[in-house]
Amino acid sequence: MRLPIGRRFLVLSALVLVVASALAPAAGAKGKRPACRGTRVAVKIGPRTTCMPFAKVFPSPKAIDTRLSYIQQVLKFDPASAVRGKKRKRVRRLQSGFRAAVKRAQGKLLRIAPKALAFVDRRAGRAAASSFPPGPALASAGCHPGPAGPTGSFDGATMGMLGDNGGYFDIPIGDGLRVKLTFVSCSGVTAFNIPECPTANGTVDGRGAGQFSVTFEIRSSSQVLSRNTTNFEQKAKIHGEVGADAKLKSIDVEHTEEAFIVATTESYPIVIRSGVTRKVHITMPGGQFDPSQASVRFFGDPLKPDSGADSFANTAKAAIDSYRNAEARWSSYDRQPYCAEPVFNPASNGSKVKRGDQKQLTIYARARADGGRASAAKWSLQAPLNADFSPTGSEDASPSVQYTVSKSPAGDQVRVTVKFTSTAGAGQKTWTQQIESSSFQIEGSFGGEFSSETALEVPSVQKWTGVVQLHLLVPGEGGAPNGVYTVSSGNVSGDLSGIESSGITGCHQSGSAQGPLPGGSMTVTGNGPNNGAPYEYEVNLSMPFVPVQAKRVAPCPKAAQEEGYEGTEFETGIFWKLTVSGQESGDGTSFTGSEEESFGGTSIEQHWNLHGVE
Repeated sequence: MRLPIGRRFLVLSALVLVVASALAPAAGAKGKRPACRGTRVAVKIGPRTTCMPFAKVFPSPKAIDTRLSYIQQVLKFDPASAVRGKKRKRVRRLQSGFRAAVKRAQGKLLRIAPKALAFVDRRAGRAAASSFPPGPALASAGCHPGPAGPTGSFDGATMGMLGDNGGYFDIPIGDGLRVKLTFVSCSGVTAFNIPECPTANGTVDGRGAGQFSVTFEIRSSSQVLSRNTTNFEQKAKIHGEVGADAKLKSIDVEHTEEAFIVATTESYPIVIRSGVTRKVHITMPGGQFDPSQASVRFFGDPLKPDSGADSFANTAKAAIDSYRNAEARWSSYDRQPYCAEPVFNPASNGSKVKRGDQKQLTIYARARADGGRASAAKWSLQAPLNADFSPTGSEDASPSVQYTVSKSPAGDQVRVTVKFTSTAGAGQKTWTQQIESSSFQIEGSFGGEFSSETALEVPSVQKWTGVVQLHLLVPGEGGAPNGVYTVSSGNVSGDLSGIESSGITGCHQSGSAQGPLPGGSMTVTGNGPNNGAPYEYEVNLSMPFVPVQAKRVAPCPKAAQEEGYEGTEFETGIFWKLTVSGQESGDGTSFTGSEEESFGGTSIEQHWNLHGVE
């Protein structure tokens, strides 16, 4: 059926619009912002500002399919309500019988829209969308569907794909007329490109943009009797703030939705442009809105107060989810490279330290995103080795840590692992410094006396004294003083005296000797907590025989029997030694003691006074 030109009609599909006078009674004076109380928020509509319930204009974050929301808005729209004054008279209504058929078709489209979108998603191989699916980048030139693809049918309607980001519904309404709805989505405002890491001061910003276009047509055969296109554009800016714990403190969302409607009929052309911008501060980690930092501004042609509410709720939900996913990356110690790294002064292995040194280590966190110093941080020093660090925890952005190198280190390195969180993210690193090679030595004096009543042609008393210096040959576990030492220098002197006690000659004998130490060793082994005091040590400085030229002197009874026996010389030796074991040193550097023992007709006494030096 072909309608006369004068009876042709307009069906305008667009965002729900109302006249500005609907809001006028609640508005304040022009240019003056009202003081909104309780849970109400200021809403600016053109030049006027009014107070409205916060929940009405700021719905809670919620994931929705914005494509379905936009299609529903288009199908429910009454074009006559969008035009005022003289222009409204030019917008003709449908004749009653025909209008009813279009209304029924619109109702059917509303019912099948979810299934049609699911069909498109299945064919495109993606899960049901709570935001715009991927598509061509947003461009001011428009958002266009792709080539026709697979088709299906449901409840008398034909549905099909248009490229990867669009589709259509087609329903016959009788008398050769059809209603067709075509849609296409380009990019998505909720596909935020969140940076991988925060900046040094904890800033994480993102943007999103999306476009959804719906065209509603009434066709007679191949002729278009009425067509209108509604473009929905969304833009969002999000701003995150990260704290010293590498967790989000807050998110600021600025969301703008704009609708642009172009309707073409032989009755009267209509162009409508309107939009709304919402700004809100979201506290984290709970995700609550802060009404004190919220604002709403409507611009262009008048809109209902809840216009754009669904898409805003979806954007807020996507912003919170996107930041939480990103936060898991930059706040984790399990994901590398870290978003921040500690910078040490002095640098790791930048200088050498000595045993017992008292030093200072300063640290700050450097952001990988912009190379700056993190403005806030929390620190923990763990697993220290060969040094005591203080403090082991700090909440300063750049702490100074004092450390004292152990006097008896286990190995040749000072080491500590630094873990931290910061406005730039989390990180950890091990810091080391080389300990200078040990110059630890043990030196001192020793002496002893050996006497015997049974020695054969050997004087009954031997005495010796000596000095010795030993150097560390093999470091032991825990480092010096633990280890094996060997003689580096030293000398010993000894005297022989007394009467040959065998009863054969009865002669007095005397002699002396001195010279360098021919050898010896010393072992020190710490057996206290952490190889600390008390230290147990062993000393073995001995030569079984030191040659001595001795002389027989008066009185010598054998000389009376054998002429010339008195005054004769002979070679004998001093059996000097310093052999001790199982002794203890309280500080690990002083080895002083004495001991006596007797066996048979002999006795031995020895003493020593040794100490460690660097």
